[in-house]
Amino acid sequence: MPVKLQPDQIKGLLESAIAVEKNDGTPLSKINLSETQIVLFFCAEWHQWARLSLIPKLKENYENIQQDATRNVEFIFVSNDKTKEEYDRFVKNMPWASLGYDGENEKIRKTLTKYFVPEDKVGHPHVVVLHKNLIVCQMNAANNIMSGKEFPWQTTGSDAACMFCTALVFCTIL
Repeated sequence: MPVKLQPDQIKGLLESAIAVEKNDGTPLSKINLSETQIVLFFCAEWHQWARLSLIPKLKENYENIQQDATRNVEFIFVSNDKTKEEYDRFVKNMPWASLGYDGENEKIRKTLTKYFVPEDKVGHPHVVVLHKNLIVCQMNAANNIMSGKEFPWQTTGSDAACMFCTALVFCTIL
């Protein structure tokens, strides 16, 4: 099981990222992280199931969320690709923000991956939902996405969610 990061550590990592931006060029530094729910999507380009099955469903959820002005949610792709070329090919089809591949972002990507993705699953699709104030709601929401559930995905005991988020996720996000 990955080691837990505290919300202030997550915020520090995301704020220190040099190139976290949406595909339209909007930098995420303009977003108030303490007021935004964050969905971190970890994956690598080589994972065919993610490309063919998970990403289309994730896009559908993302587009539905973006159409609802009352929801303050941002998706951020965190690459587990081995090369910048793989990253570039993969990220060009994603409508959400991505953490840049090079420089200081490499250290941030590796740190986030170390803390949120089990070591034997690096490269495989992994979706982590962070509640407002960056508290972990779900450690792996991919099952909820694939089952057709709409966001916000319900927290189950198998998601290793903290009790705080399990109690508050529905009253503060909807």
